[in-house]
Amino acid sequence: QLQRACICRALINHPQILFADEPTGALNSKSSKEVMTELNRLNKEGTTILLITHDVKVAARTDKVLYLVDGNIEDE
Repeated sequence: QLQRACICRALINHPQILFADEPTGALNSKSSKEVMTELNRLNKEGTTILLITHDVKVAARTDKVLYLVDGNIEDE
């Protein structure tokens, strides 16, 4: 619940850009889907979202994926 509350606090002021480091990392699968649905909706409304994840399912729900290896972009 704490992670979901942090996400709500980050969104309350309608930021132009949102930095999300493993936003679904500690959530169950249902909550993860809800968070990603909301982030996708916000992105479609114009919010830029920079999301870091190790979860392939989360990455698959984004428009663009960059692969980092040792701090360098290896692939897109």
